[in-house]
Amino acid sequence: LEHKRATEGHHRAQREKDETVKLFRKAEVNLAAVKGMIPNLGFQKEDCKRVLAFQAKEKREQLKALEDLNRDIDIFINDFLQEESLEKDKASKLAFLLRENKELQSELSLLSQQQVALEREAFELSAKRDSKA
Repeated sequence: LEHKRATEGHHRAQREKDETVKLFRKAEVNLAAVKGMIPNLGFQKEDCKRVLAFQAKEKREQLKALEDLNRDIDIFINDFLQEESLEKDKASKLAFLLRENKELQSELSLLSQQQVALEREAFELSAKRDSKA
């Protein structure tokens, strides 16, 4: 019985050892695979650094272009507002000239009426003088 237990213990220890050896070999294979990946990961890291540097440069260029564009927009807005201000001045001058024109037309109409009245009066006076003579 003692011998049977010792044999079972030995078999159990042997199985555990075999399982441990299997796990160790798998770990060695995994370690070798990971070690094999290290150079490739280094290349990928360098590629990522290059891409990052390129994107940073591109971002700076785009920010500069955006700044230039915003400056151009500000210039265009300023020009537009100045032109609009000139147009308002012209519009107010035109409105003034239109009012002045209406006033002059009213004055002309009044003077025309006075001229007609004076011509009629001159005609009447001329007719009275001719009739007395």
